[in-house]
Amino acid sequence: MTMPRKLYKRFGVDYYEIDEQQFLNPGLLIDMLVNNKTSGSASSVCKTGVFVARLSVPTLSEAYVEQVKNLATKDVDFEEFKPLMVKRMPRWREAGFYAVTTETEGTTTAEKRTLRNLRKQFRREFLNVDFGNPQKSNLEQVLDTSGVGPCIDAFYARLQRLNSPILYAANMDLTTLGEDLGVSVDLKISSGASMSEMDSLIKFLGTENSDYPGINRPTVYVGSEASLFQCHREDVALQAINMHVAGAPKIWFVVPPKYFTAFTKVLEKLGLKTEERLCASVLQHKFFFLDPRILLAEKIPVHTIIQRPGDIVFLLPNAVQFGFNLGWNVSEAVNCCSKTYCFPGMLALQLCHCPVVSGIQHDFDITRILRKAEIPEDMIALYLRNKLVSISSQFRLLHPELHPEMGIPGDSPLRNDHLLGENVEEDEVGKLWVDLTMASEEDDDRWLGGFDEIQLDEEDDEVVDRPKGTRRRPTCQHDTKKSAPKNGRGAVESHVRQKHTAQLVNLKRASEEDDDRWLGGLDEIQLDEEDDEVVDRPKGTHRCPACQHDTKRGGPKAGREAVESHVRQKHTAQFANIMAKYERLYTKRPRLDSAFECDVCKKQYSTQSSLNRHVRSTAACQA
Repeated sequence: MTMPRKLYKRFGVDYYEIDEQQFLNPGLLIDMLVNNKTSGSASSVCKTGVFVARLSVPTLSEAYVEQVKNLATKDVDFEEFKPLMVKRMPRWREAGFYAVTTETEGTTTAEKRTLRNLRKQFRREFLNVDFGNPQKSNLEQVLDTSGVGPCIDAFYARLQRLNSPILYAANMDLTTLGEDLGVSVDLKISSGASMSEMDSLIKFLGTENSDYPGINRPTVYVGSEASLFQCHREDVALQAINMHVAGAPKIWFVVPPKYFTAFTKVLEKLGLKTEERLCASVLQHKFFFLDPRILLAEKIPVHTIIQRPGDIVFLLPNAVQFGFNLGWNVSEAVNCCSKTYCFPGMLALQLCHCPVVSGIQHDFDITRILRKAEIPEDMIALYLRNKLVSISSQFRLLHPELHPEMGIPGDSPLRNDHLLGENVEEDEVGKLWVDLTMASEEDDDRWLGGFDEIQLDEEDDEVVDRPKGTRRRPTCQHDTKKSAPKNGRGAVESHVRQKHTAQLVNLKRASEEDDDRWLGGLDEIQLDEEDDEVVDRPKGTHRCPACQHDTKRGGPKAGREAVESHVRQKHTAQFANIMAKYERLYTKRPRLDSAFECDVCKKQYSTQSSLNRHVRSTAACQA
């Protein structure tokens, strides 16, 4: 096999032109570039842990996408074309550190119906996309006009939007789906090549005829705007290949393999919980996403890849990868193995028993791969006995740039242009983390974009895009779409006056000032800490101080217990503050000689300022 032709370098990453033979033999291609040392130094591919290639022959993207759409149309029960809803929770908002997971099938009938309707909408929009002449999304326009940094900011603005479902159809085994549906599937990249025909040592993973979709068999991904893939490395540090077939660009952020251990320490610093730190392979859970610009503050290099149609991303073992889609796109991915993989594979954790996410088991037998790669039997014996010190030492000598523990933050000059591109000012790079402060638990302990944030009527059979003027009530998201568009604000105000009288002023202001923001959550409801008026209400009519939820159906004795249960379920992040407010409102206090009493109505207050405010606001007491 000949050396591929180098095209150019972008963001510090090499781009090559390859032919179909090189494409079909990715293991040989990777080994060739890894061992291509110039002037006695490590190759550029080793230093970055990634390279990008483009086929020298025309691709068949139109025919490929047409087959995917045909299968999506026929998969009416979402057996394989099953997009999941991305759910996220900020752990450290200022650093852009989010816990990210996906909703599966829901637990209640309403949640299952909601997800099914969202999937129908996802499929409908995907089928209507013209990949030959696509319309640019908002994120793609920001990237074209302003660059990578503003595009990251726009992505986070979308990520933090409460009532904004983001779906991603990932890891779809369309070949099996075609067999089940009786449809012939031939997902060729070019006239003479497809990812299913790739030949590498991955075919020796596990036992003979072992089948792992997405690992030794390609799977397809359909992304929508702002759909993301979390920080992770491949299972047991395998090498990876991702082909962008059609659609909007995909932005990758890649941390070189030698900084793998340093990167995990950054995660611990930013917000890993105690139980998550127990996992020695937490990145394989694909549970986190962070702003890549924070890595420069931690003196860890990171490279950006703007993957466009036709680009093939090749990742080396232990390269940390994460990123997001700028719009609708289709891609295909698979893992591969070469001789370069063997030492990282022996050092990688094979089995995970940690409590982070139940049901995750990484247990792949790589001994057949090691023998096919002609690794000495004494080295294989050390691996099977879990004697990794000698293996690690040998790996340091062979490829120090690929050893996951060799990278020390700050040991190499940081290149801001490798992340954000050229002509980037230093102050622009560092503006997000100069004065970082840990976000409070009250603000961060909530999931965004899950079923709790997508409130559909139980009778709704479809998810309908709201026309202009159909505004929603800022806290409970009651939809006024049944009213005329011009009556949007009036309908919202009428609903608030009837259902949320206590918060009328705050919620009207939220509706008037910014109709595009989802306001009215606990962050927007200011509890009056100084309002210490003693209020006697009939037993059983205790209300939640934040949303005025009435617990009278719980019975007289259930007053406080019912409120506490409600607050714990619905307002977890503000539990302490709300219950303190409740105690002030509903706890009867003895009459004290030192209490401040209104001379007219005889109500007692704990402070003189509270009494003065009462007198000023009550006309009858001003005499």
